[in-house]
Amino acid sequence: MRELSPIPVLALSERGDEDSTVAALVSGADDYIRKPFGVKELLARVKNALRRRARERGDSAQLVTGDLEIDLLHRRVRSHGRDVHLSVKPYEVLRVLAEGAGKALTHEEILCAVWGRNRADRIQYLRLAIRELRSKLEVDPAHPRYILTETGVGYRLEVRQRGAHGAQGP
Repeated sequence: MRELSPIPVLALSERGDEDSTVAALVSGADDYIRKPFGVKELLARVKNALRRRARERGDSAQLVTGDLEIDLLHRRVRSHGRDVHLSVKPYEVLRVLAEGAGKALTHEEILCAVWGRNRADRIQYLRLAIRELRSKLEVDPAHPRYILTETGVGYRLEVRQRGAHGAQGP
């Protein structure tokens, strides 16, 4: 799993003995949760694991680029001062682009990260997600400033700075 994604791994099991817990953690799990568990506990452990992973990687859980704000920990997106609600796959595409902000990511890299290796050839999935993102994040989706096409390669999330009075810098 670590080859596919840097997301934390939580082991869920009915076994509560120490050997099972140690085996899961030694195998690479970030946390071990014994069934039954409550939803609040699960969410708290997931958020904790995500925060810990971001700190380990030296990442910030938030990206602000121009008038676009992405909070990866809380799954919140704001564009031009308004909250943006995204469906699951477009949000995951945005998350992948945000984690590689400023870098050109190939179609295959994005598809594998969001849909898995068995769907790495389904470029139409990615195009639909990009279309939704641009329609919700860009002032003029026909002339995007944030989600840029890298012809023949893939896409890149442009890193912009806020200028005076909200003007964008390169």
